[in-house]
Amino acid sequence: MDGSPPFLQNFSLEGRTAIVTGGTGGIGLGLCQALAESGADVVSLQLPSEPTENKACREHDPAILINCAGIHQAGPTIDFALADTERIIRLNTTASIVVASEVAKYWLASERPPFNRKIINFASISSFQGNLENVAYAASKGAVLNMTRAMSNEWMPHGINVNAVAPGYTKSRMTEKVYDNASFNEKLFKGLPAKRWGEAKDLAAACVYLASPASDYVSAHCIVVDGGILGGPPIVPRDAA
Repeated sequence: MDGSPPFLQNFSLEGRTAIVTGGTGGIGLGLCQALAESGADVVSLQLPSEPTENKACREHDPAILINCAGIHQAGPTIDFALADTERIIRLNTTASIVVASEVAKYWLASERPPFNRKIINFASISSFQGNLENVAYAASKGAVLNMTRAMSNEWMPHGINVNAVAPGYTKSRMTEKVYDNASFNEKLFKGLPAKRWGEAKDLAAACVYLASPASDYVSAHCIVVDGGILGGPPIVPRDAA
């Protein structure tokens, strides 16, 4: 973006390294591509079973962390297995806390001040509404929203911005069974003003902003990318929240 107008250079990630968890899924992969196109070097962290290219990675000094990894499972609360509840909370909440803490520890221990370092956690519209038969997921994502605020309170004074992005109904691995279902969409779109599913590029735009110098004075905030659904009717299908 060297030839861009000076103001637009505030959105460039040139020369910065981003660590992304869950970077091989539909949303995560689109996010990694957007970060790379914005100039960042991207390091993806995923499970050993996830597909990835076998390339050596040189030493980086990361400036950005994006906690994108997550899982979803719905069902009646009284029948929901405790093991499934714990699995959802461990991956959606606990893992994000552990990764963010380790990265922040590295930044705070470095000789250089960690100015302009960015952490972006993935919340959800379920951080703001319970939806139906969605207790474990809603609990995990409600926690992500408040842990983002708590992290910001601790780390923003040291130059680490901590924010969140909350997707609405978005095309991904978690929703691939329903986003082409005409009957489901007919019900969903009654409460979704955008009348379409979100895509990875919609979330990537918010993440690039929060990762860039343009957001240096933004922290403890959550950007909701939901096509307007939180402003619509309160009752929506629960299967893909």
